[in-house]
Amino acid sequence: MNWGQKIAAKSISEIMAGPYDVTGVLAFKDGDRMDHAIAIKLISAFWHKVDRIFFGQAADQGFGINRRCFLEFGKSQRCIHVHFVAQSPFDPVTFSAILNVLWNGLNPQTAELRKNWITPIHSKPAIAAYVTKEIWRFRDDLHVLDCDHGLSGLTRYAAFDPEARLQRIANRVDADTLEEAMALIPVHMIIIRKRMEEREREAAKQCNLRMASAPSSFRQFIQSRQT
Repeated sequence: MNWGQKIAAKSISEIMAGPYDVTGVLAFKDGDRMDHAIAIKLISAFWHKVDRIFFGQAADQGFGINRRCFLEFGKSQRCIHVHFVAQSPFDPVTFSAILNVLWNGLNPQTAELRKNWITPIHSKPAIAAYVTKEIWRFRDDLHVLDCDHGLSGLTRYAAFDPEARLQRIANRVDADTLEEAMALIPVHMIIIRKRMEEREREAAKQCNLRMASAPSSFRQFIQSRQT
């Protein structure tokens, strides 16, 4: 197992053991042309905004949404975006929609609601493998580490005034846009499931190809090494 595989395996284990129930992608309208430094600043600004809305001034003292973030550049190796898993402080459907609205409204360059695919997690093993799939490309992920956050569970979440939290959400999230984002969640969940199925089929195909090209016996293996 090489370095990238070890890091991916560790991240998958941490996601599986963690309290995460929401996943998503923070995309840009034109990820291929997006300046990477600006993108990283916007991603950090987004999570700071989320933490301030859900925890108020306590966000400046280290309180925030439990999350893990993973930088990706897609097949083109230019299209910057971030996959994440997070722990919702209440209903994960509503929380997913709120995150989508906040990211969409953060900056003119952040993606529209239909592109962010922020939903409750339908399969933790599948999502853990999916969000970590490009870790092997990086010798480190320092660009995104600042976006990770750990908080010791719902007990800490529950310590904050829910009425004040709802008021902060109402002040920053347009009700009509929130309804639109909530209506997109079932669509996004179907898209995510299809992506998972495609990955599983491709993995099975590659496995079959390796098996077909492998020696059928130890004797054949020895002979292949001698030629």
